[in-house]
Amino acid sequence: MGPHPDVLARLNTPLDLQRAFFDAISAQGSDLLVIDEANSATRAAWGDVPPGRPYAAFLAARGKFRTIALDFDASKVGTAASVEDAKYAAAVIRLGGIDPVVCHSGSLGGRHVIFTVQWPGISARRAQDLVDRFAGLGLVSLDKSNLRNGSTGAIRPPWSPHRSGAGMSEPEGDPHLALTKLVVGHPPEAVSILVDVIAGAGTRRPRLKPPPETAGARRSDSDDRSSTLQGLALRVRNGGGTLATLTRLLDSLEPADPVRQHLAEKGGDTHARVARAWHKAVAHYDKNPPRSAAHVPDHEVLDDWRAAEVGRLGGSAARVALALLQEAELQRRCLVGMSVRHAAERAGMSRSAAARALSDLVEWHCLEVAGTAEGTRAARYRLQPTAHWSLPTHGTVGISLYEGGVWKPTVPPVNSALALADTPGAEVWGHGGLGEPRRKVYRVLAAAALAGGEGVDVLTLAAEVGRSDSTVRRHLRALSEVGLARRTSPGLWVAEARDAMDLAFDLGVAGASSRRAAAHRLERRDHMTRVIAARFKERGIEPVMSPLGALAQQLALGEDVDVLQTT
Repeated sequence: MGPHPDVLARLNTPLDLQRAFFDAISAQGSDLLVIDEANSATRAAWGDVPPGRPYAAFLAARGKFRTIALDFDASKVGTAASVEDAKYAAAVIRLGGIDPVVCHSGSLGGRHVIFTVQWPGISARRAQDLVDRFAGLGLVSLDKSNLRNGSTGAIRPPWSPHRSGAGMSEPEGDPHLALTKLVVGHPPEAVSILVDVIAGAGTRRPRLKPPPETAGARRSDSDDRSSTLQGLALRVRNGGGTLATLTRLLDSLEPADPVRQHLAEKGGDTHARVARAWHKAVAHYDKNPPRSAAHVPDHEVLDDWRAAEVGRLGGSAARVALALLQEAELQRRCLVGMSVRHAAERAGMSRSAAARALSDLVEWHCLEVAGTAEGTRAARYRLQPTAHWSLPTHGTVGISLYEGGVWKPTVPPVNSALALADTPGAEVWGHGGLGEPRRKVYRVLAAAALAGGEGVDVLTLAAEVGRSDSTVRRHLRALSEVGLARRTSPGLWVAEARDAMDLAFDLGVAGASSRRAAAHRLERRDHMTRVIAARFKERGIEPVMSPLGALAQQLALGEDVDVLQTT
């Protein structure tokens, strides 16, 4: 990107400033995208843009990116996350000697981090590598789409109108200084070094070594698009379509669609390639046919099981059925993998009893065996609608004495006593909550109540959890104070069910896990920044002395700082 000597001399009006920023980042001259109210875009020349209409500038020309734009979308994860991600990304870029421009990109609080590259720019593959590396740093609000395709990648320039009508895409700091940065640009070598350093700093995603040929997609992208083609073929087959239906569907796709690009890049006989995908879909359909034409959606089956009160099946079958229901609720699907050992642990019984219970549930058509989980000894079971059940009359029991407790699951059932006890990571059992020892006591009570007992005495509890009588009594008093345990008669205790979130609020530990996750994310980012700063220092690259320059210098020297607390 060449310099514009007269660009600063003609900034007399806001329109002049808009045109100057557009020229600074645009890689295709006056050609731009005009964005309408429905967020669809059409190509136009600069003079054809209606007043106040948002527009976007292309980032690449002739396969070369001359503008790098990281788009942090607040609509997906919230304003705070997008601001934090953009600040962190800008700090890492400045460590590599590149001074980006950070812009407010919308009324929701999104951010753009933009810098330009001098002629001849960088390849589309390198731009994809760059955005992939930043995504590997854990930037959850990063939208990678504008750097994934050289022909369609675009971004709204600084000082352009917002689609929401809320002012301009205003750069942070002095707009004239921001424009100067974009006009001057950075050497392409600086971008390559930035990619290599981030890739070698231990990010989550391994670095892909590019092949000698620069044309075409990387193998990982090609594999993904091939899988997408196969998925389209399978959906057409499942819907009763034919090869002609699949062909018409592919012909209706836009030329820029990844599947269309994949077929074009592969070359050869495209029809034969589509036919092979179709035959694979047919073979898969024949081996895994739908269970019946009247397939019942998973959520309806789960509703069916809740309404049936599976605890009323009685005996060990009820306990195993409830464990399966809880697992299905957590996964939000009716296909559940569970070994005999796992079922025995979840239901609090011996393995032989759990095996008999699973066998009974299959015999009664409560479950359907759906194969074996690959690489394990766990069977996969599919929960069946209650209309398919054929229960023996002696297998049912009356209404539970513990209404609202563990025998009759509360709504939703994942908040029943046994489910709550079987979630060691729940906030109520964590630091500041009730603690792991009390969870173990509570689980024994829950399992015993589910088995139909009238209660558990302190001596039995002490033997089960391996603690003294006095310790167990203290745990029971603590559980009873928060409504998780109740004495039914002298010496006997039963479990009560409560909503986990309500209980967490009562204990003052609600949100503790998310706060720990946020602290871990900040610690990880701080560590990664130090590693990246050290690698740049080894290469003799000095950080940019900007508003974050002093921070970058401190990081390079290994001093204790927080990259997200510096504005």
